[in-house]
Amino acid sequence: MNSVRLERVGRLATAVTVLVAIAAALALVGVWASQAAQDDAQALLDGTIDDETFLERAAPYLLMTTVQGVITLATAVVTMIWMFRIAKNHRALHRGGTWGPGWAIGGWLLPPLLYVIPTLMLRELWKASDPDVPIGGNWRSGRTSPLIWSWFLLYSVGPIGVLVA
Repeated sequence: MNSVRLERVGRLATAVTVLVAIAAALALVGVWASQAAQDDAQALLDGTIDDETFLERAAPYLLMTTVQGVITLATAVVTMIWMFRIAKNHRALHRGGTWGPGWAIGGWLLPPLLYVIPTLMLRELWKASDPDVPIGGNWRSGRTSPLIWSWFLLYSVGPIGVLVA
């Protein structure tokens, strides 16, 4: 019997979870820090502080946003690798769907469709990962977790709403 070699994905899933939690915490701190930086910027414009004082006060905010950007980029890269491996595993198990492993990367790089393809792919990966469906069974008719749609709303519709507001 020919054995199928599957890629491990558990550590990647843990890494994505930790990175998202760190990015979320930094985003919350960023809300507070941006208000302080905005107040300092207004003080600079009003002439109550000089350039050097402004830069000293704004440095923590700038450093934090840089770290947040690096964490967000790392999260995106690890997520792409994780989705790629899952899709590759599904192909090896004959559960390949509409979105092949290449879309795990390419879907994130299409700005007009940002988060639409990854959401559809995550939905399909979720269904194909159902351990209750036997080999050769109809995994496509399985249920999708509401977490996927919540993620889509938080990371695509939410920011668009904020931009519009």
